[in-house]
Amino acid sequence: MGDKKWAETHVYSSGGGGYIGPQGGYVRPPTLNSNVSTNHEIWIKENGSEREFPISLRNTDLKVREGHKVAVVIADTGQHRYFTQLVNRTTRQVFPLFGNLQNFVIEAAKLNRVGFFGAAAFLVLLSIVIGIAASNAYSIPQKKIEESNNLIRAKAINVDYYKYPTSRSSEIERQQLERDFEGKYQAKLLGVSPEQFRKMRTISIKTGLVDRLLEKKAFDQLGIVVPRHYFSYPENPKMPKLSPAQENSLYQLWYGHPNIYNQMKNYDKEYREHSDQIGFAVGGVLGLIGVLLAFYRVIRFFRILKEAEIKVQSHFEQLANSLK
Repeated sequence: MGDKKWAETHVYSSGGGGYIGPQGGYVRPPTLNSNVSTNHEIWIKENGSEREFPISLRNTDLKVREGHKVAVVIADTGQHRYFTQLVNRTTRQVFPLFGNLQNFVIEAAKLNRVGFFGAAAFLVLLSIVIGIAASNAYSIPQKKIEESNNLIRAKAINVDYYKYPTSRSSEIERQQLERDFEGKYQAKLLGVSPEQFRKMRTISIKTGLVDRLLEKKAFDQLGIVVPRHYFSYPENPKMPKLSPAQENSLYQLWYGHPNIYNQMKNYDKEYREHSDQIGFAVGGVLGLIGVLLAFYRVIRFFRILKEAEIKVQSHFEQLANSLK
């Protein structure tokens, strides 16, 4: 029955600004941008009746004029009615009337985005929960190992465990307790007072006096020359070869207690072999599977959606061609 076209121009600015001060400044002008939209409204009179209705379109290249016979394809999803295509039967041309085919297909096919992505989110959440549970299962033996190691160290230096600093941030304090214990023991071993020993140790930093005296005690006991830094580099090929019993005896001689670090290693190994580390690995694998399943569901959703779009588009094209 008739049509009308008009353009709408939207002007907006971006950027701009500047600074003006006592020493001058600068001004940056804003950038002006415009966006032009084309509107097209056509009026159609239904064949065989007096009913007329408008179709409003935006940014479409619809070629039609008054007097043309047209057919309009209407798709009803049960929730909304869409003008999907207009067939100009006079010129035998087909024009799409709406561009968002994806939303139409989702509504028409009742594809539940929330269901698809909700299931995916559930799988990810489940994997996170399993991962946390597995991590806790792993941290429990770790905590027991830590407690055991602190107990071994406290016992070695004759400190009540309940007075022994056990937090991870207390390592410096623990080392100081061990040095104090070893200092008193070594003073007694060398037959000097703790005050004299402290002076000897200060001098020993430059002269190596204390180290030489302790090395002599080791030679008297083991009959082997052992450098004082033996326990810092026991694997060094230049170090003498000592049996575990000799190492323990030497540690007892120099520090006043057996090698607590060997004890800690042995306990760690024994306890780790019986700890639930498999749970940590299983949790990690399940978490990865959960993420992969979630990813698969998202990919599947869009694959089904794309297949539906192609089918619907093909159906529209066949229908429109039959109406030319």
